[in-house]
Amino acid sequence: NCEISKFLSNNNNLLLAISGGMDSVVLLHLCLGLRPKHKLYAVHVNHGLRSESTFEQKFVKNLCSKYNIPLLAKKYCPNLLNGESMEMWARRVRQSTYLTAKEKFNCDYILTAHHANDLVETILMHLDGGCGIQGLRGIPKNNQNLIRPLLSYKKSEIKKYIKRKELSFVLDESNNDIRIKRNFVRHKILKPWMNQTEDVIERFLELSEKANYAIDSMNEVITQIAKSTKIKNGLIIIPNRLTET
Repeated sequence: NCEISKFLSNNNNLLLAISGGMDSVVLLHLCLGLRPKHKLYAVHVNHGLRSESTFEQKFVKNLCSKYNIPLLAKKYCPNLLNGESMEMWARRVRQSTYLTAKEKFNCDYILTAHHANDLVETILMHLDGGCGIQGLRGIPKNNQNLIRPLLSYKKSEIKKYIKRKELSFVLDESNNDIRIKRNFVRHKILKPWMNQTEDVIERFLELSEKANYAIDSMNEVITQIAKSTKIKNGLIIIPNRLTET
């Protein structure tokens, strides 16, 4: 069940974000094993940016029909707000559509198909932007009602699963456009690095875990100090834990 169960309680309604690409098809196929304990629903966003998007929407519709999964598919035409990039607009309408589908199907959780390579690409982009330790976390596995169950799996493992199960999927050629920053990071930085260093993905996964641990630990310490802090004569008194122990 691709590590989903630990995030779930009994009888959850799960909304799967399905683009029709390799990653989301694997997510859908893995989640089939969660039935009948959990109910599956799907959402597809057609951004209307490419001629192939109509075929992709039809592919997702047929896929969900094959597995008897109710689907909300929505098509858009680009309508950017002032100062908004195309990527920002696409992210905004995706999030809006996910929430609409979640409410329509009364779902408890939204599941996306982000994987380990996506996490590494995100960390590299954060580093390029001059991030602190927060940026080294990459992408969280769960964030309130959003779950990313494939985040511990590399793209190569997803490809092996697709081949072993002989699953059909659609290819998004725009993923090869290196004018898009993430695609540049993927094709010009991460892939050559992976060719030289076999375990580069694992190293970044460890870095992400260490960053998460460090931040969680700091937050816990700050919370405990805040509970023990006193104000006396206009001064903030912070207890010296070292001398007290």
